[in-house]
Amino acid sequence: MNTRQKKNLRDYIILMALLIIISVVISYRRDLIYSRYPTKYTIAYHFKYRTSSKGSFFKFTYSISGKEYTSKVSSRSSLSDGTKIGAKYFNYQDKYLVEYPVIAKWDTELHLEMQVPDSTPVPFEPWDEIPEWISNGSHQSTPTSP
Repeated sequence: MNTRQKKNLRDYIILMALLIIISVVISYRRDLIYSRYPTKYTIAYHFKYRTSSKGSFFKFTYSISGKEYTSKVSSRSSLSDGTKIGAKYFNYQDKYLVEYPVIAKWDTELHLEMQVPDSTPVPFEPWDEIPEWISNGSHQSTPTSP
């Protein structure tokens, strides 16, 4: 290797290291920024299993103030108790709780351990807190209107 090739290689390595550091800082800062804002809760529905060159994932829909959004969760994710989320883990017709920061409606966290009864309508306005009838697992007193 001549001096010019060594310099180019060194510059390339420095550039790659800087890009990695910047991406880590941005990711960390994003979490810090979002954690300062309150979160809201709504219902995720209309699940679809998809595969791509990057792996498999579940695509789902949720509604905030009448506007529909879509998001996805990796099928390689796991629940808080360590249970792996696989293609057969849940029924695609079920509804689950979804959480998002108020400033980033697209940055969702799907709570598969908190299943919402099918009879529960999707709320027009999101909830400020997890409804008690969802968090305590009791589905006898579910609301029938938003």
